[in-house]
Amino acid sequence: MNLESPYRGLAAFDDSELDALYVFGRERDSEIVVANLIASRLTVLYGPSGVGKSSLLLASVARALRKLPEQPLVLVFSSWSEPPESALARAIAEAAGIEPGSLVDVATRTQAERDVYLVLDQAEEYFTYHDTDDGFDEEEGTFTICSFWLVSALSEIGEHNLARDLCQKLLGYASPLHLYAEEIDPRSGRHLGNFPQAFTHLALINAVMHVIRADARIAAEQMPLSARSATDLIGDAES
Repeated sequence: MNLESPYRGLAAFDDSELDALYVFGRERDSEIVVANLIASRLTVLYGPSGVGKSSLLLASVARALRKLPEQPLVLVFSSWSEPPESALARAIAEAAGIEPGSLVDVATRTQAERDVYLVLDQAEEYFTYHDTDDGFDEEEGTFTICSFWLVSALSEIGEHNLARDLCQKLLGYASPLHLYAEEIDPRSGRHLGNFPQAFTHLALINAVMHVIRADARIAAEQMPLSARSATDLIGDAES
């Protein structure tokens, strides 16, 4: 961030005096989050990607917490590529100015001196860097709804042939009842999980409509000008 170009693009605002100057219009959101953090030992802030959760936490919430009369230690943690327990312990020890140790030890010693607020930002990245045991003994299939979302996304960016081919492939996986489960095994085509799954069929309808509309648009663009003119005249006469 600099004074000449305050536009951050897709990057979040940082926890700095300068960035705080450019964050406005979300005072109410910040007050609600701060109040929840004070009232509850665990507060979860969630929402769609790109709505500015990190900017709100970094440039507004964290700074508001530091201004509390109790002068708590406020740490915004977002380093998920390392083992988080050791990385978080180091970050707390550094912020508190104490000797490092285990996470429980460092947190206990710091909490004995003053309140500690740990803001865990971008926590979903943990699952990108670390394998976890989800409790399932067997491999999962592909989420059918995501596959249909991909059809719609490909159509939106102009990759119509890819969208149509994927849509036709997915339609070939339909059950004998022409319904879809939550997941599909890509190797066997076997339906897995909840069956039928309502949200999957909403995505199916949306994907098919994307393909149909794109087909119609392409057909109209390829129609000779004379034929288009005649079609327009017929349409005007009928109306």
